[in-house]
Formats: sequence, structure tokens, C-alpha cells
Amino acid sequence: MRRIWAYIILAFTALVCMGASFSNILVNVNANMEYRDGTEIYFRISDKDSTETDIHLTEEEGEDPAVERIANEMIKRLNTADVSSFTVDTQGSDTIRVSLAQETESHLNNIITYLTFDGSLALSNYNGDVVVGKRSTAGSDDGEENFLTSEKASLGTINGYPAILLPVDTEDDQYKVVFENANEGAGETSGEGEEATTAHYLYLWYNFDVNTVKDMVKEDKREEFATTHLLNKFVVMEDAEQQYHDENKLFTQLNITSALGPTARKQAYENAYFTINLLNASDLPYRVTMMYKNAVPASIENILNLGDGIVSPAYSRALLASLGALLLGILFVVYYSRLGSLGIITMTTGTTLFGLAAINFLTAEFNLMGIVALVLVALVSAASGIIYSAKFKDEAYRGRSVKKANAEAARKSLLPIVDINVALIVVGVFCYIFGGILMRTFAAVTVMGGLASLVLNLLGLRGMMWLITNASAAQNKYNYFGVDETKVPDISKEEKQTYYGLSAGKDFSKRRKPFGIIAGVCACAALVCTLLFSFLPGYSTYSNSARSISSKIYFETSSSTAVALNTDEANEFLSKLYVYEGEDASKAKALSTYVEEYTLYESDYSESFYVDDSVKTVNFYVIVAELSSPLKGSMKAYYETSAGVDNDVTLAEIFESPEVAASDLFLSDSKLTVSYKS
Repeated sequence: MRRIWAYIILAFTALVCMGASFSNILVNVNANMEYRDGTEIYFRISDKDSTETDIHLTEEEGEDPAVERIANEMIKRLNTADVSSFTVDTQGSDTIRVSLAQETESHLNNIITYLTFDGSLALSNYNGDVVVGKRSTAGSDDGEENFLTSEKASLGTINGYPAILLPVDTEDDQYKVVFENANEGAGETSGEGEEATTAHYLYLWYNFDVNTVKDMVKEDKREEFATTHLLNKFVVMEDAEQQYHDENKLFTQLNITSALGPTARKQAYENAYFTINLLNASDLPYRVTMMYKNAVPASIENILNLGDGIVSPAYSRALLASLGALLLGILFVVYYSRLGSLGIITMTTGTTLFGLAAINFLTAEFNLMGIVALVLVALVSAASGIIYSAKFKDEAYRGRSVKKANAEAARKSLLPIVDINVALIVVGVFCYIFGGILMRTFAAVTVMGGLASLVLNLLGLRGMMWLITNASAAQNKYNYFGVDETKVPDISKEEKQTYYGLSAGKDFSKRRKPFGIIAGVCACAALVCTLLFSFLPGYSTYSNSARSISSKIYFETSSSTAVALNTDEANEFLSKLYVYEGEDASKAKALSTYVEEYTLYESDYSESFYVDDSVKTVNFYVIVAELSSPLKGSMKAYYETSAGVDNDVTLAEIFESPEVAASDLFLSDSKLTVSYKS
């Protein structure tokens, strides 16, 4: 009896410990936009030669629209940065909205920097010698002086420590000047008096103007300029042979030691990969400016509650549904295996929790495919336990004792358990190799969960079943394990096996024709309904409907003085813009009547321009008008101006020509753009 109690206490203790760990593991997952609140970031594109009084956009004929080209480049960069869930859509002719979720504010700022990064680099010494480099989509060999080679920057290991490796063209004439003069003249001095030391560096600048770099490096404004434009520094070695790694790669050592904890090590590697992504980024044909950002709710639901500095699991529909499904599964296992179900439930819980922990350990994102993987891992682990229990029952119905039945079940279930878990691991590896970013979480959970299931069910479940089946009080107690004692033959009386399972002797082919007909009818009905509802009004999933004005209108202004537009002025503009609710002009309604709320955003970004040896800063402001219902761009509309009324236009045409629509609202020293979300 003591072994039975030991079995029960062991299972209960393990389940309590794992239950206590669940919350801590869940709150540390990095969920994407599906299961956590994300951020909408708005970007404005303009020509690189724009000034504080003329922020403009010029597009070449015959090329794709500028906003589409930049949006496609952003999609590539987000994939490179391993952001699994995001949306990128264009709004008007020069605005892009990116929606995503990041683990921390630091990660979000890194992504914003990466999306606006121009890929134009400069390398200088302390004395102001500068060489330019850039990476274009066609490669770096553009016929101009360029210190970069076609080889990409990478993360290497030098003397056991990570390092960023930047391949440079050591034969470039301008690079030779910068490097050879690096050790001459002044350098960065640290310490005082006799303990003062001077170090020389090669400075890597980004998003720069060549003349500005030269002036700033030579003048006292070097430190001020470095706060926004210095990407990295490379130590200049006294011994030229030690300057490069693999002949032509400048390297900067990352300060990572074994004494650093996992969090610091993780952050250091993330910063390194971020820097490498910047170094490998191509140049952008336009200036990309981050206008403003705001929070957006999770696209499915939040899995975490964030409030008062405390993070806790949210009792969302997904979590409640999972708990309900778990309860049903537990009831089935208990009914099938009775006392043996404690071992199966314990191993399945441990496997699932290990799969969830693998998301954190491997720094994967918690997403929809992660949930699918966790369910699959739980099912495979539970199936492994059910296989063990089924083999035990088979041996019991042959007349074997409880102890002997367990020994045979352990032997005969070995290969099936190995097969099902190895198949799960292979699926995970296949998805990692051939799947996209979204499948990496699925791969991480299935591979690590499959390994955990294999070990726990081959060792843990066997050990727990041995413990209970070797208890003297459990001998000949077949009902403890869901076995009908009346159907167990008595071998001592030479009784033969009479029970072979519920499906033994049944002919499943008798009713295959009617069941086949029913299944075929259901499949056809599902196909017909899918196609029918796809083309009905309101269900146009596959049709190309007309572009529509969505629920937001944007008033974006830039000014070097004060806020260039307020909500009253925005409302005045919309009150003069009328849209038809049909063909009858008398029923036209002012667009202001559709507005539910106005919100003013001051951009998190300001642009600095160097004009006449002075710096002018332009601030960006955005007013968002929330509409009560979407409006189609093809709707007839007119705008009241001082010159009269033009009825022969559509709503989309008015917004696509903002300089006409907003002519009455033009303000000095500012630029007004009115756009819509399509």
C-alpha cells in the first residue's frame, strides 16, 4: 500500500510544482500581435534633398510608386529581423503604416531604426578623413569609391568571444588614407596625468551627409553628432597584422563573459544581430521618417494582463477553451486507465510545460503556430501514455498478472512510443528547414516537446507504472487500471482468452456505402457554401472590391515653429467636403458628420536640416479623424472653396490631390497633407 501512496504523492507533487511554474513561464513568453497589444507606426517618405521649408516627394515615370517600393523593402527587413507577425500597408502616396508587437521598448526602437535606416555608411578617423560606403540592392560595386566589399557583415567568434565582422576593401585609395592617418594626431584620451592613455579608432557613421561628417568630426560638435549618427567604433591596432580578421574584416569585440547572466547575454546577442542587420541594409532611394506611433489591441486576444506593474496570465477565451479541452481529456484518460491515468497526466503536463518553456529558452515568438504545436505535443504525449495503457490491458486480458502485464507492456510499447515521438521531431525539423518565420516557433515546440515526451514516457511513465504495479495491494486488482476483471482468464485453471477488445469481431464494411454517401454529400455542401458565401454581398472574400476610405482620415503637418494645425481647423476642412449618399446631390452630407473623434499626435521624430551653418528642426504633427463608417473612394464628392464648387470628382480624387483640397487651410512655414487609410 505504501507504493500506491508514494505513486499518488509523487504525481500530485509534480503536478502542483508544474502548475506553480506555468504562470511564471507564460508571463515571460514573447507573444506577437495575435496575443499581445502591439504598436502601429506611421512612416512618411520624401526626397533626400527635402529641406525644412520644402518636404517633397518626386517620383520617376515608369517606376513603381515610391510608397510601394519602400513598403516592399520594409517587408524584407521585417522578415530579416525575424518578426513573425506584422502588417505593412500604404496610405496615400507617401505614408506607410507598420503594425507589429515587440517584447520591449528597446526592441521596438531597434525595429524603427532598422526600417528607416538608409544603408549609407561612412568610415572616418579622429582627424576627419572620411571614406563613403553603401550597399545597394544590386551590390556595392557601383563604380564609385566604396570601402565596403560585396561580402556581408557577420557575427564571428574571436578568442572565445563574439565579435562583429565588417568586410572592407583594403585596396580602396580613400580607405587607405583614412586607415594610415588613424594613428596620427589626437585620439580619445581616458584618465588623467601620468595615467592618461590615448586610443585611436575608426568611426563608423550612418544616415549622414559627407560634408557634415567632416565638419562635425573636425569641430567640437563631434560628440553631439555621435549621439545620433555613430554606429560603431573599431580599435586601431599598433600592429597592422592584428587589425583584421580573415585578412579584410574589421572586427569589434563584444564584451560578453561567462560571468554575465542569461538576460545580459541574450541582450548582447540581440544588439549584435541588430547591428549586423544595419550594416547589411541596402540604401533607400528616399528619406523615411517615423512620424508617430500608437498602441493597437491584440488581433486575436491578450494572453497576459498588464496592470499596476504586475504581469499575470489573462483568462482569455483561448486559455479557458484550453482548460475545458484539458478537463475533457483528463476525464477520458481517467475513464480509460483509472489509477494509471495519474502517470499519463503527469507526463503529458510535463511535456507540454517543457514545450512552452522551449519558446522562452530558444527566444521564439509565441504565436498561433505555437499554440498548434503545444496541442500537438500534448496529444502525442497523451497518445504515448494511452499506447502503454492499451498494451497493459492486452496483456491483462491474456491472463497475465498485474506485474507481468506491466513488464510486457513496457517492452511492447517501446517501438510505438519511439515511432510517434520521432515522427513529431522529424515534422518539427522539416518545418524549421523549409518553413518561414512563423513556423520556427512550431518547430521549436515540436522538437523540444517531442524529445521531452520521448524521455518522460520511456523513463518517467515506466518508473511510475513500475512503482504501482509492484505494490502488493495492487496485485490482481485489475480494476485499478480500467481492466474488467470478469474478462481476465485464470491461467491456473487453463482458461483461454475470450475478450480481444471492443472492436474485435465487428465488420465495419457493412454500412460503408451509406456512410460514404453521407460523407460525400457533406463535403459537397461545404464546398458549395464556401463558394456561395464568398461572392455574396458582405462576404466577398475572393472578389476585388473597389478601394474604400476606411475609418480614419489623417491630417499630417510639419512645421519648424509650433503646431501647424488644430482639431477645429481639421473639422472646418471636413465640414466643407461633401459626399453623395447616392446620385442625388441634394442628399450629400458633410464628411465632418461622419467623424466620431479627433486625436492629435506629436511625432516621436523630428528632422534636422543644416541651413546657412545653423540647424533647423522640423516637428511633425498628426491629427487622426475616426469615422463612424467606411466610405468608398468611388463615391461622388465635392469641396467648397473660395473659387466655387467642383462636382465632377470622387472622394478618392480629392484626397489624392491634397494641395487642391486643402488650399484654404494653407499655413505659412508648414506643409499640410491630408490622406486616408485604404
